[in-house]
Amino acid sequence: MFKRKNLLIVGLLLMSATCFSQEYTNEYFMDQSFAGVSKPAAIFIGKGYQDTAGFKVDFFVITTNEMALSCYFTDSSLAILEGSYQQYYITAKLQSQGTYYNNQKQGVWQDWDLDGQKTDSAF
Repeated sequence: MFKRKNLLIVGLLLMSATCFSQEYTNEYFMDQSFAGVSKPAAIFIGKGYQDTAGFKVDFFVITTNEMALSCYFTDSSLAILEGSYQQYYITAKLQSQGTYYNNQKQGVWQDWDLDGQKTDSAF
């Protein structure tokens, strides 16, 4: 009975972890200005998936696998930024964050320096 109960608990934990994680469904190869390029010419790799807020793409530096940018688009074409946007320094510290609506910055935007100190906040 004890063994069966433990197996049930482990199974439920694994199922709940799967429910909250997202699997990337698309890959994008980008140059230093985030323009699409072939894989050998890429500096960043973008990995994306659809969620309830839109099409989310996380961009990583290929050589270090550090997060460079995380943002939302209307769809997998990456033509229109729409939703939350976070840009990171090469050190993986947050550099800038805000929200886009139809490719336009909206609301409060905040910037930080390399030491993590807020340097700017704009509306």
